[in-house]
Parts: sequence; structure tokens; C-alpha cells
Amino acid sequence: MLLDELISGMPLRLERGSGQVAVTDLTDDSREVQGRSACVFVARRGVGGDGRDYIDQAIMRGAVAVVADQMPARPNLDSAGVAWVVAPRVDQALAGRLAAKLFEHPDRSLKLIGITGTNGKTTTSMMLAHLLGRSGRRCGLVGTIVNDDGVNRTPARLTTPGAIELSRLLAAMVRNGCAAAVVEVSSHALAQGRTSAHCFDAAVFTNLTGDHLDYHDSMEAYASAKASLFAALAPDARAVVNADDPHALRMVRDCAAPVSRFTVDGVDSADFHVVVQELAADHSRARFVGPWGSVDLKLPTVGRHNIANALAALAAADAVGTVTSDMCRALEDCPPVPGRLEPVQPERDPRPMVREAAVKITKKSRTGESTKV
Repeated sequence: MLLDELISGMPLRLERGSGQVAVTDLTDDSREVQGRSACVFVARRGVGGDGRDYIDQAIMRGAVAVVADQMPARPNLDSAGVAWVVAPRVDQALAGRLAAKLFEHPDRSLKLIGITGTNGKTTTSMMLAHLLGRSGRRCGLVGTIVNDDGVNRTPARLTTPGAIELSRLLAAMVRNGCAAAVVEVSSHALAQGRTSAHCFDAAVFTNLTGDHLDYHDSMEAYASAKASLFAALAPDARAVVNADDPHALRMVRDCAAPVSRFTVDGVDSADFHVVVQELAADHSRARFVGPWGSVDLKLPTVGRHNIANALAALAAADAVGTVTSDMCRALEDCPPVPGRLEPVQPERDPRPMVREAAVKITKKSRTGESTKV
């Protein structure tokens, strides 16, 4: 793609250099310029740093163009052949628009589902990816633990990656034959516009509790950030919300898409509900009710909250396709989520060691000295 084509239709102007330079990649990390051919450096301001401080390094590493909010007062001699593009504001939202355009709008080739909430995003997203995969759709995953582009799984650094990296991941999913993608969407990402360049086919709200108030300042601001995911949905998309959470109405107050509600042991008038039957130490049993009818499942996960996560995953799957009772049963062999009440098999039975320790531990010995173990 030519630089002129990339910046066309955006609040950008070419201040210096040629717009006919070919562009094949872009980044907002100067360290990543080297090794990327025909790369544009987006000098955006971040929470912990200012990309403008790294323009010289990006040019030294071979950037063919720079996007910044102003021209330098004293251009570096090494930048004579570098195109310079100026924008009123260079942020994650602009970086995302540039990346989405350069990578040919990968969201348009995927059923894109965003999951937001304080708790349950990771478990729900992995359950949903498992469900969609078992239904015959190759599904990509972007989340707190791992990013899966349909072929490669890599450890995640952020719950939701930066705007450029997100487009790059989605584009890789399209190349690898994915038909759907599940994205954990954090409140930080929403507030910064990391996902604003993409159109979601469905958005899921799990719950909202006090968290991240060092960043958002108040629960109102935190809730507003989450709600922006639903406000951005198109009328032909679908919102899926936890009716048991008091913030559910706030999530969809400005939402133009139809809303589906799910509840655990709640009112039957919800679109999806579940009746908890058993909460054991190594499994859960529940009856899941929805468009597929009523199906009893034994889940390998534990806890009432994971039953809610499973229902949210089913409701999300229904938002982008048809869920059958057989598809529901795929949850019974859903692999454990790493680090989320994941079963651990010790090399030997720990109970004798526990009993031995219990015998040794006393509040005080007869001499008044604490017993050390």
C-alpha cells in the first residue's frame, strides 16, 4: 500500500517526503522497526512514555515514514529521505485505524466477539473459543493468558494488546483460516481506544466490581469505559449481559444492538438461565436453558461463578450462530483454564504430610514457647 493511500480519508497530512513510498508494516515501538520492511513509525503518546522521544531511533532503524503530532524543530540529517505525516492527535485510536486499513480490515472477515467485565473474561473467552471450535469454526483468541492466531499460541503481555498488534493478530487469524475471534477487552483498552477500529459482532458483559480505580478514578468512569464497548455495537450486532449484575442496565443504556440477558438461578424471563444442581470439589452440575432447550451438564470446572461463565459463553455463541444441545455438551470436556482453579495432580498424596504438620503445630507448648515447624 502506498503511504498516500494509507493516510487517505484520515485527519492526516503529508508534511515532507513522498506519499508514493510503499508501506508494508507499521509499529509504535521503535525497537520493532528494524527487521520490518517499509515500516511506518507511529509516534504516539502513551501512559508511561512518549513515542516522540524515540523518533530518531526509529529512523536509524530504517523507518520509511513517521506519524507524529508535529514536525521536529531541527530535523535529523538522517531523516532527509523519511516521509513525515502530521496529525492533530496521535493515539491508540489513530494507530488502530491505520493498522486496520493496512491489514485490510481483518475484523470484516471474522465473527468478532468481545468479552468485558471485571471477573470471568479469561474463562468465558476460553470456553467460548472451545465451543466455537467444536462447532466446526476455527477460532482465534486474544486474552490475558495466551494469544492464539489459529496456528500459533504465544504468551500474552496484556489482556488486550495495543491497537496495532490487535490488527496484526486478527490479520494472522484470517490468513490461518479462522472464521471467528474472541477478544478479551479490558477497560484500559476501551478507554484508550485500542479496539475502536474494529466492529464487533457481539459483546459480552460478565460483571463489574471495584477494580482499576487507580486508573479510572471512580466506579462511574470504570463502568462508562466498559459500556463504551456496547455503545459502539452496530444495530445488527448483539449485546449479551449478565442480568444478575446491577450494572447490566448501564452497559446497554446507549446500545443500539438487540440485548440478550443471562442469569444464574434467576428469573425464567431471561433469554438464558441456568439452575445449579451440584457444586463439588472437582466438578459442577447444572441445567442450562436457552434456545437449544434444556440440557443437564457436568462441568469439569468448579464454583458457581464458573457456571455463570459457561452460560455466558453459550449465550455468546448463540449471538453469532446456532447453539444445539450437542454443542452445549462440548463444555463437558472443556480444558482447564491455566491458573484459574486449575486442577493440580501432586506427585504423591499430600494428606499424610498435612496430618503430620497438623500434629506438630500448636498454639503454645507447656513451657510457653511457640512450636516451630
